[in-house]
Amino acid sequence: MKITKLPETTSLKEHLLHLGYRFPCDGRGLCGKCKIVAPVLPITSLDRRFIQEIDLLNGVRLACDKSITSDIDIKCDLLKNEPLKRITAPSLVGMFNPSFVELAIIDDELVESKHFPLVSDTCLELRSVIAKNAVDFFEEYGAAKATTLLIAGSPMQVATFLNEPFVPSIVGEFILASNARMPAEQIYVPPAPNKIIGSRHLLEITRLNIDEMIIIPDEGIFIYNNAGIDLVSAKIEIANLTELFNSGTQSDLINIFIASYIYMIQDYHISSVSILSDSFKIERLPRIGNESVRLVKSVAMTAATNVILDNLFKTKLNKLAKRIVYLDIIQQDAFHSILSKL
Repeated sequence: MKITKLPETTSLKEHLLHLGYRFPCDGRGLCGKCKIVAPVLPITSLDRRFIQEIDLLNGVRLACDKSITSDIDIKCDLLKNEPLKRITAPSLVGMFNPSFVELAIIDDELVESKHFPLVSDTCLELRSVIAKNAVDFFEEYGAAKATTLLIAGSPMQVATFLNEPFVPSIVGEFILASNARMPAEQIYVPPAPNKIIGSRHLLEITRLNIDEMIIIPDEGIFIYNNAGIDLVSAKIEIANLTELFNSGTQSDLINIFIASYIYMIQDYHISSVSILSDSFKIERLPRIGNESVRLVKSVAMTAATNVILDNLFKTKLNKLAKRIVYLDIIQQDAFHSILSKL
């Protein structure tokens, strides 16, 4: 498609908004989902953060941070805005991630979700970002309040939001929304089996196959579905790993991650690995055997929508929570033996 340069702006995002396209995170550079094909546009640091090298070479770029000075031809798969439907009794999902909140409004399906930056993990900040933007959703869709608000995140984020100490749980629970001053009738809190695996992680592993491991690199989390019996979970203290790993920089943190990866593959004879990332350079991972490695997108919001709409999915989450066991990798002799050789 051809973008005709508007006289009042050089922002490609503004041009696409003018044409009726919408950005998943409102163009804040948080999600990496506004991909276009435009080889003539220079590659930015934001592109490198979210897009694999092979795709960059093929002209894939993010639209949210680009400028244009003349007419340009691009391939754009962004969705266009559609007329909003009126929702009288919606539900909401508030999904806390390390640096942003994804808030979704649900009717008989997921209607719309938006991303909002998180300034801090204080109770006030977590509640404010949900409440303020929920009200904006209600104004858009003609609703007064939500029937149910599902809150998911890391164990400590959810505990902080509820203003309560963290207590492990293997069964989800409903609480009065007024307790947290939320614009809803009730809050549903999915189970969080330990201080490592929270409700957001539990929602992610609803797609985990038997004998498959999922890695959440920027949180240092490994979860392995051990023959459908236990869900072996492990965590190493690493944050924002993807950018460091992709840079090729050698560091103790990278060696700890690689040693953990090798340990899990060898000790559990894992043959299938899914890495929750849009941009993690899997070609830099060592191959231990014949394991297959792939990048996957988050399914947490889809799973949360299913939980809202189907009580059987709540039961599924509870069953998963009961199967979680924690493995302290750092205390394993075999891990240190692997680490010493890197």
